[in-house]
Amino acid sequence: MQAQEATPISIGIPVARLRSTSPRGVVRAARAIAERLETSPACRLYAISDPLYSNHDIIFEAWDLGPWMELHPMVVEQPGRPTNGSSDPFGARARAAAIAKHAVTSLGLKRPAKMTLRVYRDLRSRIKPALKRMAAAAGLSRQATAVWRCAKHSFTRLRPHSDSAAAALGSRNAAFDNARGKKAGSLESTYISLGDLDILLSFECFEAIWDWPTEHFKCRLIGVFHDAIPLRINEGIPQSSHRYYVAAGKMAQRAHLIACDSHSSLQDLHTYFPNSKAKSCVVHLGHDRDRFLPAPQSASSKRIFKLGRGKRTTKTIVMIGEIEPRKNQSSVFRACRQLAALYPSERISLLLIGKLSEHYSCKVLEQQVPNNVEIDRRGYIPDQEVGDLLRRSDVFVFASLWEGFGIPVLEAMSAGIPVVCSENSSLTEVGGPWAFYCDPYDPASIAAAVKRALDLTSARRDRWVAEARAWAEQFTWERCARQFEQLCLQTANRGERPEAREALLDCANSTCSHPTLKRERRQLRPAS
Repeated sequence: MQAQEATPISIGIPVARLRSTSPRGVVRAARAIAERLETSPACRLYAISDPLYSNHDIIFEAWDLGPWMELHPMVVEQPGRPTNGSSDPFGARARAAAIAKHAVTSLGLKRPAKMTLRVYRDLRSRIKPALKRMAAAAGLSRQATAVWRCAKHSFTRLRPHSDSAAAALGSRNAAFDNARGKKAGSLESTYISLGDLDILLSFECFEAIWDWPTEHFKCRLIGVFHDAIPLRINEGIPQSSHRYYVAAGKMAQRAHLIACDSHSSLQDLHTYFPNSKAKSCVVHLGHDRDRFLPAPQSASSKRIFKLGRGKRTTKTIVMIGEIEPRKNQSSVFRACRQLAALYPSERISLLLIGKLSEHYSCKVLEQQVPNNVEIDRRGYIPDQEVGDLLRRSDVFVFASLWEGFGIPVLEAMSAGIPVVCSENSSLTEVGGPWAFYCDPYDPASIAAAVKRALDLTSARRDRWVAEARAWAEQFTWERCARQFEQLCLQTANRGERPEAREALLDCANSTCSHPTLKRERRQLRPAS
């Protein structure tokens, strides 16, 4: 019994949440928590692929998390992308992928199961012309080939493994590696069944695992609920709220435990999904504090810095976040018009850090600002530059309409500048008593809050910054990872579920109607 208790629990984390070319928000949180959980002796973590269906089981292609994260470091800058945020060179590819997904859904292939691959093999002669026609109708005739490749890739990744591969969970086939284009010297992977995992930690409700009958396996599922923004705010994306409601509803139903980023997110979860009240808790996120702390300076350099700051004729206001309606740059632009009237003899510089959304344009608002207001759009920039820009600014504004947590608020506090943020959602939890709050829908309220931050005397500003930095110290990734570790240890269940095989077959019976799949179903069912 003691040996069993000392055995570390196995935790699987989908790789889709661990890598990104723009690691902000959800991806940064998943990566930071995974990096610290990996060092715990009580847990053994795996980076797992999307679920693969092999006869009567759900299996994953898995890698040890530590070596996988070393081989796939977090990228902080996307090569080839303009830094001004004015265009998206990969927009055509994203639209092609959306068209391919719509074509697959219109054919009734809603479940990413073995059914999808079988129908693809039988009906690919019909799918390819349909995708080409949809691409031509959308004005993407040149991207028709890309559409077909996206669809082909989405089907290929769902390829079911053979019985021998599924039975040999843990061995790699060289021929299979060559067929998938594996490079020599790449990280070795194994096959892990859902029944071999104690915990599946998912940081996103759109993971494919939520579509499977996971309640019939011994593996316990922990989901992370960040916010209900698509249900609260119209972000200009068609069918975004419906798609999010369906995905979050599946997680709320199937997860054994749901961790929310804040008490505000917890309240939203209970409001929209009341069936989650008995299995939800709050785990506040953290931030990379050391990355934003200013470098130590000598007394002479500090004195020169203070004198230089007092003679400045430009007041710099910085904002971090994608340029979209929810981040509320439009209200800040209108507030700058009032700030220009309050500071007629000084120049106001509004620094925007974040890429431009495909569904939003702020050029009209930029043309309405006065002459003494300068709009500087930097696009997505590396993390090191973000810290430097924050430390050289006068005030940080985060007038978002709604947030699940608000990591940039903590980053600005650690950088040492006053913070102005919205008095709503989770921002009051994150900012605490050391932020200047405003009404995000009222430009006059934003301008008044910014003025209070700018008018701080040098001594009061130093005290305010020191208290705010001490407040932000409690939001660390180490504390967040320890809480997730405790949740995983308390939730892990090592009991066996022998009925998983039949339950998975019943799930396939209720969703498959193609003649080829019916024959496969009869062959899969064991003889009585």
